[in-house]
Amino acid sequence: MATISLSDEIFATLHLRGNSVTSLRIKGVSSFAEILSRLIKSAPALCRGMATVEIRNGSQGWAARRAVMLSRA
Repeated sequence: MATISLSDEIFATLHLRGNSVTSLRIKGVSSFAEILSRLIKSAPALCRGMATVEIRNGSQGWAARRAVMLSRA
């Protein structure tokens, strides 16, 4: 994945079992971990299992997709 700057406008979507769970437009983050944290906080509490995160950097013009495992402690 390319770099993320604090001034970049990020569009992120969390998909679970083929359905879009939450979508966010984010500014002020600098890592995938921060983006994932914000997506999880905005998702319903019952979201668990294999999920896909799609990220598009509107400022730099790149997109990425990653598989993640969601679990709530």
